[in-house]
Amino acid sequence: MIFSGCTEKTSTEIQTPEGKITVSEGVGAGPEWCKAGTTSTYSSKAPGNQGSANLIIKGITTYKGRQVCEAEGKVAVAGMESLSYLQYYTQDGKYSAMIMKDSSGKVLSENEVNNP
Repeated sequence: MIFSGCTEKTSTEIQTPEGKITVSEGVGAGPEWCKAGTTSTYSSKAPGNQGSANLIIKGITTYKGRQVCEAEGKVAVAGMESLSYLQYYTQDGKYSAMIMKDSSGKVLSENEVNNP
């Protein structure tokens, strides 16, 4: 999704059979692919898939020596402990990393994908 020349937040809502996804463009600093303040939320009331997730882009940072976009989010699933995560990714999509944490901040997993 590309947003350009916007000075106000714009929002797009997508209804799926499982739930609803809403993306709102941020008005913070950063290139279009990593605009600070951009959010994505997902909610579902489907049986067996009840929960929600949200993601907010923090902006460009350096992670393990790479210039990446940093985002953080939370996932809540009915009947389970909520999790938070940090996500790092490059514009070309060749590198990404995700760090999952429990509600106390303890790292549960860290995954990296490196495509040449």
